[in-house]
Amino acid sequence: MNVLDSLTTAALRDLDPARGVSTGGPAALAPQDARRAAATLEQILATDPDPGVARPQLEPAPTPVRRHSRRWVLASVAALVAAAAVVVPALTLRGDRAYASWSPLPVALSPAESAAAAQACLDSLDQVADPRVEPLLAERRGAWTYVLLQPTAEVESSCLIPTAEIAEGPAADLRRWYSNTGESPSEPAPGPDELRVLVATIGSTEEGLFSYSEGQVGREVADVIFTTPRGVTVQASVANGRYAVWWPAGKNDLRNPEISGAPDIDITLEDGTTYRQPR
Repeated sequence: MNVLDSLTTAALRDLDPARGVSTGGPAALAPQDARRAAATLEQILATDPDPGVARPQLEPAPTPVRRHSRRWVLASVAALVAAAAVVVPALTLRGDRAYASWSPLPVALSPAESAAAAQACLDSLDQVADPRVEPLLAERRGAWTYVLLQPTAEVESSCLIPTAEIAEGPAADLRRWYSNTGESPSEPAPGPDELRVLVATIGSTEEGLFSYSEGQVGREVADVIFTTPRGVTVQASVANGRYAVWWPAGKNDLRNPEISGAPDIDITLEDGTTYRQPR
């Protein structure tokens, strides 16, 4: 709301023909003129400002495929212009009830926990892998465990699983799980100080929608921070030349910036240098 200064206010008051004579201005309107002015104002306020123009309607975003549908995406650099970010220890994404225990700070799993999560993920996808295969990375955020693994040279898989259900394996209610698989990246490894986005998309469980991203990092990359379209900073997990991150996405609506927007990315190198992608 703009506040007029005293000089402007005084000037406008002097130009107001409806101001009473008691204020020192022009004479008040005659009764019939005042009634006519009031009727005209009421008619203006009740009129559609542009009845001939159709109001655009937003179509809802399509419901994403929940399971068994991995899509490798080389994200547009222009769509991932990064901004400076600081991790905040919020436990929920601005009031979202879905994934209420979610945290922007990941917790690394023990080797035994990682192995159990990897096996549960493979079982949910009906995949057989060498038992010596270790996850590329595994993390916990609140009550949820995320795991990324490469069961063969040609295939990678990832899952988001309620931690309490990992021990149940496929006997659990898989509507609460997200399991995804696809081809391993064929591109050369990024430079030592670079990050390459391979996956940037929306997934879902019975709990609701979530955004997630996976990719490759160079050997000098120590930390990766995502800032979501709604301004929440999230620390990615980084291990074995890979990164992964996820956060609650909210409603399935194109007016939701988490659906229609893209995150920003900040990268910190081992020597402490920080830059925003693209540089």
